Amino acid sequence: MKILIAVPCFNEQSDISSCINNLKLAIKSFNKEFEYEIAIFDDGSYDQTNSIVSTFKNITYIKTKQNYGLAKVFNNIIYYAKSLNFDHFLVFDADNQYPYKEIPMILNEALENNADITLGIRNFQKSEVFSKFKSFLQIFGSFTISLLLGMKILDATTGFRVYSSKAIENLYVTNSFSYTIETLFAAKS
Repeated sequence: MKILIAVPCFNEQSDISSCINNLKLAIKSFNKEFEYEIAIFDDGSYDQTNSIVSTFKNITYIKTKQNYGLAKVFNNIIYYAKSLNFDHFLVFDADNQYPYKEIPMILNEALENNADITLGIRNFQKSEVFSKFKSFLQIFGSFTISLLLGMKILDATTGFRVYSSKAIENLYVTNSFSYTIETLFAAKS
């Protein structure tokens, strides 16, 4: 089984080294024998992200010449995963806002449930990234999306996700901002 670990990034020179190191630790802790590839999808960074990534071995680095936004990066990830016949891909943001130690858990959950999309969940109450108001908006927004889709979703905008080969084959994002909500509605239909 081939699994792509896709890392969208834009000007992440302060976090990209720890992100890559954390991903390598997560892969080592996964108890299944799979073929993994870590690929950094750089959305036109103009900082030192490129030179930092180049110091790592066995990391694929794909960079656009300008910043197109997260939706375009997601479509690039899908195209890459499809063209190289990956069975699953995991999205993990370069800013380390997701716990890398949960990568084996989310992959196991995706595989055991044969799910097309598996979502990681952020803890908004304990987040240092989100203010109380932003946490409220995230929780309320996820609740609203849950009602619209008819399924319980605790973190509708999480970027910590696993997509199956079926999702890879069928998804394409048309908006220009993000992919998180649109892919949930596309998967439901």
